[in-house]
Amino acid sequence: MTCRCRCRRACCGSFRSVAFSRWGGGELYPVDIRLVSATNRTLRDQVQAGHFRQDLYYRISGLNIELPPLRERTDKHALVQRIWERHRDPHQRAGFSREVLELFEHHPWPGNIRQLNSVIQVALALADDQPITTDHLPEDFFLDAGLDEQRSDRQTAGVVQDRLQNTDDLNDLLQAAGGNISQLAKRLGVSRNTLYKRLREQQGGET
Repeated sequence: MTCRCRCRRACCGSFRSVAFSRWGGGELYPVDIRLVSATNRTLRDQVQAGHFRQDLYYRISGLNIELPPLRERTDKHALVQRIWERHRDPHQRAGFSREVLELFEHHPWPGNIRQLNSVIQVALALADDQPITTDHLPEDFFLDAGLDEQRSDRQTAGVVQDRLQNTDDLNDLLQAAGGNISQLAKRLGVSRNTLYKRLREQQGGET
C-alpha cells in the first residue's frame, strides 16, 4: 500500500471519524467499511524509517497475511497446473515435460506469479498440442535463471545428478534427443564420457 502523504492524511481522518466528505464540501457522510490493503513492502520497517504514518499503520493493521514469493512456495506444481488449465485450449492436453517442471521448481521467479502466468501462456502458444518442453520457454526465462548464478549452478547440479541416477529419466531424455549423445550431454551440462559411463552402467556395457 503506497500513497501520497495527502492521501494518507485523508485516510487517517476518515478512519478516525468513520465518515468522509466530498471534495470541496463540508457535509460528512458516515461510512461502515472493511479495508483490504496490500503492499510489497514491510510497513513496520517503513514506519520505523519515517516513511509511513504510524497512526495509519495501526488503523489498517488488523489481520496480516504474509504471502511468500513464488520461489519460496511449496505448492508451485499445483499453481502451474491451475494456470495451465486456465489458459490452455481444449485440444492442449499434453502438459509439461518433467524437465520443464523441474526448472519451474528451481527458478528464482523475480516476477512472481505474473511471470509464471506469462511463461506458461507463451509456452502454450508455441507448443500448440505438443508437450511443453524447454524449446517452448521464452528466452527471458533462462536469462532470469542466470541472475543468481551460484544458486542456479547448485540447483542444476542436483537436478542433473538425479537425472543421471534415474534410468527412466535418462532413457526418456536420450529418446527426446533423438539418440544424440552429444546433444543430451550438452543439455545436461556433463561431459560425453560421463554420460557414456552412466549409460554403460545402465545397459550392462552394451552402449
